[in-house]
Amino acid sequence: MAVYVNNIRLDTNSHFYRDFYLDNDDGTPVGLTSYTGASQIRKCPESLNAAAQFEVSFVDRDNGHFRLSLPQRKSATLKPGRYVYDVLLTDADGNKSIVVEGMLNASQDISPYTALTYNFEGSTSPQTGYGDVIVNYAGLETDSQQVRQGNNFYQFDGKLTTTNNPPVESNTFGVICMGTFTTCSGSVDDLDTFLSDADNIEYLNNYLSGGGVIWFRGERNSCIGNTDSNNVLAKLGTSIRINDNVVNNGPLDGNRSYASLVYTHESISFPSNGIPLNQYSTIQLNSGTSIYNDHNGDSVFAFERKGNGIIVVSGQTLVSWPSDPNELFGAPGHDGSNGEFWVAPTTELYNALRNLAFYG
Repeated sequence: MAVYVNNIRLDTNSHFYRDFYLDNDDGTPVGLTSYTGASQIRKCPESLNAAAQFEVSFVDRDNGHFRLSLPQRKSATLKPGRYVYDVLLTDADGNKSIVVEGMLNASQDISPYTALTYNFEGSTSPQTGYGDVIVNYAGLETDSQQVRQGNNFYQFDGKLTTTNNPPVESNTFGVICMGTFTTCSGSVDDLDTFLSDADNIEYLNNYLSGGGVIWFRGERNSCIGNTDSNNVLAKLGTSIRINDNVVNNGPLDGNRSYASLVYTHESISFPSNGIPLNQYSTIQLNSGTSIYNDHNGDSVFAFERKGNGIIVVSGQTLVSWPSDPNELFGAPGHDGSNGEFWVAPTTELYNALRNLAFYG
């Protein structure tokens, strides 16, 4: 592969990322299936030790799309000054290629990073507004996926404003949800079309750059085609994918299961007693980070940073449980008929996702 020279400027104590697209000489994308990547920052090429290491994630391997990231916790340790870096890709046979190299100028961040807070007009906290209504999430309704305000989702249209009266701009919300909401049927074709609009992608990228959270809500492959879901995830710009499987071997009544919290941080309080699962798909992390794993140890709820924001992906949306809570054998996240973690996500989860955008 040819070496591409690209110089980078970043602010210390901030989240950084940059996307790259590799092309062949004829302009076709370089396929990156089975490649791994590494990228080091050094004071000079001869330096024995790296000053820092970029995280390398493959957003869309078929189209040669990969990303370099340096989270805040790593950039905060980088002293201001000039450095060099490169990107090393290794194929399945162990062949190595430098594909990107350049200078890196690290500047002292004058204003410490703070993730944006999204409030309703006149409210005092991110998750309250209009009377006693809890407004945690905005939902993009597509195809047969109905967004219900009663389940804490406020529907917004293709211009990313809600259909409520009065209308509310999408940047009011700390979490924007898309994908499946209310049915094990339909498709994400409308969402794919929505994300094919460059203006919508630009808006979402700006939202993420300000510390936003996008939650793609997947489903098992027998409900929503995971090939289509993964095409959407590639357009969103995350390397996380939903596996083409259906898990239905849980230890609880009716083969139901629950997932355990595996991501912990002193400033982030995800519901710690687990979440309910029933006929779900698992998550292919690539460079993402799992938040909850199922009883088999596979991820079902994960995130990946994109700039100052995060993209969260789940392989479950709906849960069918017995109406009698005594039949649950202690399964968590249950509101009497459905797992509220999925059907009506709570303020507790909202606050955890917002804190994850800041601290994660």
